[in-house]
Formats: sequence, C-alpha cells, structure tokens
Amino acid sequence: MADPEAAGSATVGLLGYTAPLATRLGRVLTTPDLNVRPEGGGRLVVQGLDLDTDADPAAPPRPDGAHARELVARLRGLLAGAEGARLESLRVGQRSMPADGRTAAGFDSGGSVYAIATHSGITLGPLLGRLAAEEIVLGRESPLLREFRPDRFAGVDKDAFAPLALARFAGQQ
Repeated sequence: MADPEAAGSATVGLLGYTAPLATRLGRVLTTPDLNVRPEGGGRLVVQGLDLDTDADPAAPPRPDGAHARELVARLRGLLAGAEGARLESLRVGQRSMPADGRTAAGFDSGGSVYAIATHSGITLGPLLGRLAAEEIVLGRESPLLREFRPDRFAGVDKDAFAPLALARFAGQQ
C-alpha cells in the first residue's frame, strides 16, 4: 500500500464537511474542480483534489481558513441551494491505495487468502465484488483482473511505486 506518511503522498487529502444545507444530493458528484458526496442530515463532504497537495496530517487547516473558503466557493458555484454553505470541519483524510495507484485483486501466492485493495471502490466495487465471487466461489480466473494481481508487488521496493501512484491519482497517466 502507498505510504500515507510520505511527502506528497496521494493517500492524503483535505475533506470539508458542511453544515446542513437546503440543497440535497443523492449520489456522488465528481467534477474537475470539486468532488461532493452526501454525508447525511443535509451535510455534504467536499474535496478539491488540487488542494490535497497542502494536506498535512500533522497540521490540519482551519474550517474557516483559505482552503475552506475555496472549497465553499466551489460548492456555491456548483450546486443550487448551497449559497449559504459553510464548513463545520476541514479534516485531513487518508485514502487506501495500492503502491502503484492501481487496483490489486486476487489470491496471495499461497492461494489461501483473497484480497482486494483499491482506491476506486465506489465506482469499481460492484464489478470487483462480482469478479471476486466468480474467482473464489466458481474457481474461474477473470481475464479482467490478470493485470491487477497482488503478486506484481512480490520482491519490489514499494518506494519505487510512490511517484507512479501520485501521477495516476492526479490523472497524469
């Protein structure tokens, strides 16, 4: 897995939690400037991926600071009913991510433990679940998962993957 303590790690990001809003969102919304998901109770979780480079678990930003103001401005420009939006909190979150930024799915080298590790669970979860069930229960190896086997990491220094994970997550590759 990618190291959340490494400088510039793709595993660390800023998450803003709004106070309750009149606007309602029933699904995840991903845009170039802002990702938004419902949190419950009229609250939303917002994230601007370009702001994540400033995320530091040792020094979380204030919910009324520059990062918070930028996230709120983006939200107000995106959703009707968000005009009075404000953040109740701004947190530094950690993403689970395989060291090379790509999904890992399959049995361990001994064939006894099946694992799935991905950052894309919200979009790939249904497919990965179906493919894993076919492999585990039916014993059918999926050609779709061939490039994503965990054994690709065997004997490789995970630090060699860090720049690749960051580039993939940032959409550079």
